[in-house]
Amino acid sequence: CSPFILTAVSFWAGFFTVASSTREATTPSAADGAAAATASVCDWAAGATPPAPASIPYLLFVGLVKPHKNLRRLLLAFEAIAPMIPHRLIVVGRHTGLRGVDAAALALARRLAPRVELLECLPRAQLAEMVAGAELLIQPSLYEGFGLPPLEAMAAGTPVLAARAGA
Repeated sequence: CSPFILTAVSFWAGFFTVASSTREATTPSAADGAAAATASVCDWAAGATPPAPASIPYLLFVGLVKPHKNLRRLLLAFEAIAPMIPHRLIVVGRHTGLRGVDAAALALARRLAPRVELLECLPRAQLAEMVAGAELLIQPSLYEGFGLPPLEAMAAGTPVLAARAGA
């Protein structure tokens, strides 16, 4: 486990939980007939070419920029630890033309540039490469449906730091 992940987990322990239980709970067994679901998740990860080592390591957030995604809190936490780590934070998700967008989170993300990068509308293959190359995928949602980005990150072998939120 990298020193950064240990630092991040200890810093955010009050807000988030590492999603190892999610990995165990979402790994279907062949007995329950869900092998096809496993294959599609693994196909998603297999579609990514192995990432080239990034010159600057990065953390990744994938999701809409809406208040329930809790991106603002993630940005505030990142701002607090940024002087101690070399990482960038890449935010991938729709934020233009979106009703109910989290304007405060967008303003903070723009203020934290170039350490925070906002991306939108990536092709699936490029998103898969970004997930596979991230040091950590972070999902700090206040509430969430199923939560595909953490599942896809785990399928790609990327550690996940997720909030204790459910549907």
